[in-house]
Amino acid sequence: MRFSLGTASPEERGRFLAERADAVRGACEAERDRLCETLDEARRPLGANVAMRPWWRWLADQAECALICGRNHEAVDAAERLLASDQHDLSDARFTLAYALAKLEDEPALERLSARYPALAAPRADDDAWILLARIALAHKAYRLADARRLVERLLASYPGCAAVLIRQMEIADGRFARIRVPAYGEDELIVAVSEGVVLLQEGMERTGKGVFGAWLARTVSELDPEAARAVAATTGEKDGGAEGAIGR
Repeated sequence: MRFSLGTASPEERGRFLAERADAVRGACEAERDRLCETLDEARRPLGANVAMRPWWRWLADQAECALICGRNHEAVDAAERLLASDQHDLSDARFTLAYALAKLEDEPALERLSARYPALAAPRADDDAWILLARIALAHKAYRLADARRLVERLLASYPGCAAVLIRQMEIADGRFARIRVPAYGEDELIVAVSEGVVLLQEGMERTGKGVFGAWLARTVSELDPEAARAVAATTGEKDGGAEGAIGR
């Protein structure tokens, strides 16, 4: 669904990452051990952290490639391996993990991930766009539309002034070996989350081209923020921000 900055397809990149994963891990662990032998006790944790970062980035990209290709169990496995190695989640693997769990319709596992946020992402709460969109997708799929709408309201509250992003649902090029780094809770972060979320938004056939869930989300946001919907319509020429026709009123 998403497109790469390079010529290789996500499938080819995924195979490349999987085939070389053990070698990269071994090289990073060897460098970590070398640094820990040469650094004093106070500097060893930092040295070990820096040495392992290429491996963490490798796993993060492997998880994202697997998600794009629909290999959701593989995405979960790669993300969990990363979190086991980097307990502070410098690569934000929890975001990819949230989408993979939503694709697998594993709501209990998604709630367990939410409960891990204080350890993984402090001081951030479990109100980022990725975990909220994952929860909204699961509620929508289960036809718990009132719950889904309340979660949309929470998402809009977490990202004030960004409703148009949820209506437009633009897709951007993915980063290579790293998620694009942007300020938390801003428009740019929501754009990245929505772009990565096309694996959820574009599921199913829907005449607007957004997918069943994506069309419902666009219409719901348009109802909650009519001014944003009018602004989108003015720039795109689409009625109601392109949100008409979605199911689940």
